[in-house]
Amino acid sequence: MAGLLVRCALAACVATAAAVLPSAAAEKRVALVIGNGGYRNAPTLVTPAHDAIDLAAAFGKLGFAVILGTDLDASTMHAKVVEFRAALAEAKFVAVYYTGLDVAIAGREYLVPVDATLGSWLALRHELIPLSDIIGSIEQGSGVSIVLIDAGRPIGLLTKLALNMGAVGRTMPIGNAIYKLQLSRSDMLVMVAQWSSDNAETSSQQRNGRLATSLIARLGTPGQDISATLDAVATDVQQASDGQQTLARLSGSQSLGVLKEADPTPPPAPPDAGTATVNDAYALALSTNTVAAYQRFIDSYPNDPRVPQLAMAVQHYNAWSVARQQDTIAAYEGYLSTYPEGSYAAKARERIAALNQQAATAPSGPSFDCVSAQAADEMAICANADLIALDRSLDDLYRDLEPRLAGDQHDILVGGEKEWLTQRAGCQSDVACIDRLYHERIDALRQQRAAF
Repeated sequence: MAGLLVRCALAACVATAAAVLPSAAAEKRVALVIGNGGYRNAPTLVTPAHDAIDLAAAFGKLGFAVILGTDLDASTMHAKVVEFRAALAEAKFVAVYYTGLDVAIAGREYLVPVDATLGSWLALRHELIPLSDIIGSIEQGSGVSIVLIDAGRPIGLLTKLALNMGAVGRTMPIGNAIYKLQLSRSDMLVMVAQWSSDNAETSSQQRNGRLATSLIARLGTPGQDISATLDAVATDVQQASDGQQTLARLSGSQSLGVLKEADPTPPPAPPDAGTATVNDAYALALSTNTVAAYQRFIDSYPNDPRVPQLAMAVQHYNAWSVARQQDTIAAYEGYLSTYPEGSYAAKARERIAALNQQAATAPSGPSFDCVSAQAADEMAICANADLIALDRSLDDLYRDLEPRLAGDQHDILVGGEKEWLTQRAGCQSDVACIDRLYHERIDALRQQRAAF
């Protein structure tokens, strides 16, 4: 399933039929992007991780602060949703994109983490992410909302997950259940991708699925109303699947506003305006050596034969940035599986070796002495192998980051750690609470370290 929810200030959207959503410079924009494909108890989906990485880059170009996750287990996925909710404060433009398995049980729709087993009804609370919780968080704001859901995975993929709880007969694709969502907003556009058969995409020779391919190409089309953009996406998906997949509009206005304002300046000179002009622009892009510079050349001279090489460089950098931010063996191995000879392949292998060395030499216990532990949260950590591993990871991150900072930044890091420890103590012996706090803190420090 894929979800895209978009919001703008109401006054800006209703002023004219072609109103313009707040610009990235003027308004805070936040995006939650999740792609789950590496399921442990169900067939693997090939494209979701790539879809998420590439759409995160597309949102980034539009000025979004992106919260990105790929192949997330339940605890990490819950932490990403919590991080997203916290980031919604004062956000005037919000986007959520999810692709992976979804399931509806007892009339409620859920997003499925990669480690889900559905071993019992009680497991649902911890293993699955209620779609209504995410939509409810966004509905609390004001302005236009757009919801795009890809229900492209047939029930056959969920059978293995549901067998243990005997829920096969009560489980349905989210595309069928979306009609039961209780939406409190009259200005919410809902579109859902559905399949006419069980021939949904489970394998692909392409990097991206059909829906993501069209979104990447069309998202933020200058001067185009969002509603018209999604109508064009619907046409793309239907044509690419020979009519087997459709994107149906369930509700919403035909005119919602423009995501990216049309450029009032004349377009750049085309490649045939002079070889010297093109070569100068190419040389400038290389000398600047930034993603933004490469993208400017690509946008200005799309027919230049050097564009594919620059586009590949941008793609490699975006994938590497994701791996570096996550900084796990799995993330680096994911980069190498996609780009075994990529620009950052050597660095990825070096980091994998370093992380393996750290794991081999790391103490077996947490960062503190379990023998003398008396606090409820510390004793809970000492009794739980997963929490011990999280504690070691956080301690490694902190020790790596602390000497790199100075002045106010160093004081903020130290103060933040003290505040976090107070919050952890407040969890007492609640393992789920402690687990959530660890994931939130680890994600925050990883993002801070990615800047170095």
